[in-house]
Amino acid sequence: EKIAFDSCGKRQDRSAVKGRMVGGVPGNSPWTVSLRNREGDHFCGGSLVKEDWVISARQCFSSCDADLSGYRAMVGTLFTNPRANDPDMQSVALSNIMCGPSGSSLVMLKLERPVTLNSRVALICLPPERYIVPPETKCEIAGWGDTRGSGHEGVLKVLNLHVISNDECNTYSKSKKLAQEQEICTRPVQVEQGACE
Repeated sequence: EKIAFDSCGKRQDRSAVKGRMVGGVPGNSPWTVSLRNREGDHFCGGSLVKEDWVISARQCFSSCDADLSGYRAMVGTLFTNPRANDPDMQSVALSNIMCGPSGSSLVMLKLERPVTLNSRVALICLPPERYIVPPETKCEIAGWGDTRGSGHEGVLKVLNLHVISNDECNTYSKSKKLAQEQEICTRPVQVEQGACE
């Protein structure tokens, strides 16, 4: 079943920036959010789902009632250390954290105020509830992860991966943890490509 998204997932070309993710290329992912700690340092990524909501990984926070004072979300930039006068960058304080249900690895972060959507800030597309992503669907991951000393660690990278069935994934699993129905598995293009977690 094909899903049509009309008001999310739109982007302009930003391919002029050089760098790489572990196997990725410099990217244009206007829904990717840099989460900042009290010192202003990038510590985790997230995705903009509404103008004032970000989805992120539960492992980025110490607890579901973490003190978010001084924590911020930065959108509209490709860099973890953007110039202060970057006209596209928006920085907004985090005001609340909501953890997913028991066993979920996701959190929702409420922004103090909505960000302004523009050519560099857009909403990510989310599938309908309980939607199972079909095998061979092309998915995209983005982040500022380690690039093994390439000198481009502070540049947002994007990588396309293809979904495989959870049954296929479980046959390749080296651990005893099996992919659950609500999770997806991807096939890397090369062994050195992928997300850290």
